[in-house]
Amino acid sequence: MTLSTREVVALARWEIDENLATASDHEMIVFSWPPLVAAKDKKESTTTPSWNIDRLCADEQTVKAAGEHWRELSDRRGPIDTEATEAELEDEAR
Repeated sequence: MTLSTREVVALARWEIDENLATASDHEMIVFSWPPLVAAKDKKESTTTPSWNIDRLCADEQTVKAAGEHWRELSDRRGPIDTEATEAELEDEAR
């Protein structure tokens, strides 16, 4: 499991709970951090994302180019399955 958010700061503490048995070779990690920031920076909350799907869809030539680019990328690789190598998984993630 991964936790990710801009509001989370460095963990205040973490430790492995050796008294909790799990059904795998993983150990339970217990952690805590200071309270999350409740209010976002005003500038951050009013900024527009760098992508804009409405602007993309308004330009037919751009939509066509994006579709062709996606087809080129997806045609070069097969589906990822349980037989995928670590290198294939890393490449797919990129």
